[in-house]
Parts: sequence; C-alpha cells; structure tokens
Amino acid sequence: MQPRSFSSSLSSQQPQQPHPSEQADARASTDSASAAEPVDVRASPRQQHQDAEGSGKENEDEPGVVNDEGGAAESESSDLFRKVPQEMEFLPQSDTYINLGYVSSKAKMRAIIADMEQHMKILLTVCAMDDPKLADQYLDLGMSYHQNTNHERAITMYTRAMKVYQRIAGEHVETLPLAKCYSMIGLAHRDKGDPNEALEWLEKAYTTMKELGGPMCPTLPEVLNARGAVYQELGAPGKAIEDYEEALLILYQLTDGNPNTPYIAIGYYNLGLAYAERAQNLLAKISLTRGIESAIEVFGEDHNTTMRMREALQLVMDRHKEEQQQQQQEAEGSSVSAADSQAADGGHGPAGSAAAA
Repeated sequence: MQPRSFSSSLSSQQPQQPHPSEQADARASTDSASAAEPVDVRASPRQQHQDAEGSGKENEDEPGVVNDEGGAAESESSDLFRKVPQEMEFLPQSDTYINLGYVSSKAKMRAIIADMEQHMKILLTVCAMDDPKLADQYLDLGMSYHQNTNHERAITMYTRAMKVYQRIAGEHVETLPLAKCYSMIGLAHRDKGDPNEALEWLEKAYTTMKELGGPMCPTLPEVLNARGAVYQELGAPGKAIEDYEEALLILYQLTDGNPNTPYIAIGYYNLGLAYAERAQNLLAKISLTRGIESAIEVFGEDHNTTMRMREALQLVMDRHKEEQQQQQQEAEGSSVSAADSQAADGGHGPAGSAAAA
C-alpha cells in the first residue's frame, strides 16, 4: 500500500478529499509515473498576453530574498524578483493541497488522530520495521496532524515514515515514496513558518521526483505548488509564477485538458496572488477568475474555498481601481502644472516666440 497522493483524484469531480481514516483505499501509488501524451492545454495568462519577463538574481545582501544559482545579483529594478511591496501585504496567503476540500472540527480531528495513533501501536507490535504499512501509517498520521496544525508532530511522523522507506529502499537509494516524504516535511516547515528549511526539502523532493518519475510525474504539481508558496514568502513572486505555471501545465496534461479539478483551481488562485504581488493586476484578475470558475464547478458557489478566491479577486480589483485613479490624478496634475508654467512664462512657448518674432 502506497502513501496517499493527490494524483489519483486529478480527473475526479468530487470536491472533498477523503481523509485517510475514512477512505484508506483511496491512496494512489507513487512507485511509477509515466509522461502523458502532450495535449492542447490552455495557455497561461502570461503566455496569452506575452507579458515581458525579466531575468536575473536576487541581491545576496538582502535578507529573506532567494537567489538563482550562479551569476551576479540583479539590480533593484529587476522585474523577475522583488520583495513584496508593503502595499501588497493586503493579499491573503497562497494555498496548498493539505486541506484542499477537507473541512472538519478540531474535536473530530482529535478523535481521528487518537484512532490512528491506536492503530499505529498495533502495527508496531505486528509489523517489521521495514514494513511499508508502517511507513504508510506514519505518513497518513503526519497528514492528520498537519491538517490539525500540529506541525511539529506532523514533521515527526513524516520523518519516521521517511526512515522506514529508507530501510525498505536501502542505503543511498532514492524512491518516489521517499520524495513524497521530503515534500510533506517541506510543506510542514513552510506552514510552521520556516520557509528556508522548507525550500531545502522541497528542492530535494522536486529533484527526486523529476529524476525518477519524469517531467510529467503526477506528484510534481504538489511540490511545485508548495515551492511556489515558499518563493512568495521569500519575496520571489517571479519564481513562484514559474512553479505555478509548470504545475498547471502538468495538471492539464494529466487530466486531458480538464480545468475543473481542485488542484487546478488552487493553482490559478496562487498564480493570481503571485501576479498581484508584482502589481500585474490584469494577469492577476485573469488567473483568479479562472480559479473561481474551476472552484465553482468543483466545490460549489458557497464553498469556503470559492468564497476566499472571490475575496482575493475583489481585493485585486479594488487595488487596480485605486491605482488607475491615482494615475489619472497625476496626469491631470501634470497638465495643470504645464499650463501654469506656460502662463507664468507669458505665453512665450514655441507659438508665442514665433508670434513675437
């Protein structure tokens, strides 16, 4: 039995993600992944509008900002990376897959976790220490703690699952189940508030999945989405956009171009937030609108995920309107200043000078 994965439900229209204790058989195998045949996917908003992208590196002396590998630091005027402007801090935080479509009370989560802990004790008495069932249970238990926002305990469970998978695979052997553990450890560190540690684990997960599963590995979108969220927190929305767009490309191919899945909805939502952080309001509105369209089909009009997306879109639209009004006021002010300057000069502009001559 393999650890739970989102890839098995990519083509499903069900809005709820089954909890491990409620539907353990819904786990998807991560042992193998085959690249899907290319399909005619929807172009990203950036591709459609041919938005000019800069390139370069972050300033190494600037704390909290991510650098690309190699090359000198870029100037502050670069368009690819820049810190989130203070006026953009009104935006909500980007989303991840851990709670996607799943809503439960704290009391119910505690009861679920207690049952899973009891089952874990039984497994420890009857299973060998390299039994995949132990790793699966540790991973699912970690996800439950993660959903219950107990991030330290989640990291402990994910780490135990990783150690069991390492015993199964052998020393210095990478596997897709191990990559899944790296991904979840990274995501837990991100949610705990440690983006730098999160980035290290997610980079390891991405590299392993791509090497073993190929560029269309079904578990890559989850890692890319999480890494994009980390990049946003580290002040690199340009890098986040690249990850979100790569995730969406994979998702579209895995679903034969079907846009109505929870993961595509969240992908467009996060992409819209990243564009908004760079003040690319038109692309932000396009992405958020697409996310809302998918969320309505998958979750429904009144689902909290859909409503959160609508709120984000309204924030972006309000901000865009304020910027347009400010630009209009500045333009009007410039016109008045020019007229006043000409009047003060006694009308001796080009026409006045000619008349005087």
